[in-house]
Amino acid sequence: MELQLALHDLFRVPFTARHVVELRSWTRRLAAMNRERRLFPEDLFEAELERRWNGSSITSRTMTSCGLAHLRLSGSWPMSRSTYLVKATLNRWTGRKR
Repeated sequence: MELQLALHDLFRVPFTARHVVELRSWTRRLAAMNRERRLFPEDLFEAELERRWNGSSITSRTMTSCGLAHLRLSGSWPMSRSTYLVKATLNRWTGRKR
C-alpha cells in the first residue's frame, strides 16, 4: 500500500533507500502485470509509471540515500536532479529551508 501511495506522492511513512528500491520493483511488477493482462495500452501505462517514478518527490522529501538510490535505479543522472539533490542535502545539513 505504501508503495502505491508513493507513486501518488503520498508518504505515510518515512522513506528509506530500501523503500526506493522496492518502489522501483513495484513499478516494474505493475508494468509486467499490465503486459500480461492487457488492462491498459502498454506504452501509455508504462509512460505513466515512468512519469510518476521520475516526477516523484522522493529526493525532496527524504534523505540523501533515497535520492541517490532513485538516481541509480533510474539509470541516468540528469544535471538538474543531481544539482537539486546536492542543494537539498546542503540545505538540510546547514538547517536552511528549501
